[in-house]
Amino acid sequence: LMRESEKRSNGAEILEEFRVAFGPSPNQKIETKASYTPSLSSLCESLLGLPLDKREKRSVWTRRPLRSLQLRYAAMDAYCLLLLHDRCKEWAGKLEVPIKKV
Repeated sequence: LMRESEKRSNGAEILEEFRVAFGPSPNQKIETKASYTPSLSSLCESLLGLPLDKREKRSVWTRRPLRSLQLRYAAMDAYCLLLLHDRCKEWAGKLEVPIKKV
């Protein structure tokens, strides 16, 4: 993990660097305004080509046991973060930038 002082101010700056290096994504829908923070689903759609299924987002999470769709939803959020990390690691390698700097 990076120290606080080394972190970028937002994901839009990092996305812009990747767009400059590799060109726009064919499914580009993420704004690059500094005040905009992209959602996890929009990052997945833009960088991985598929949005997250958010239908379970507003379901009743206090009821136990959780339904299988809720468990899948929770696991998918975590899994897509791994996929996004792998994609950034791939791009960082192409840019010859250590992944810890991204």
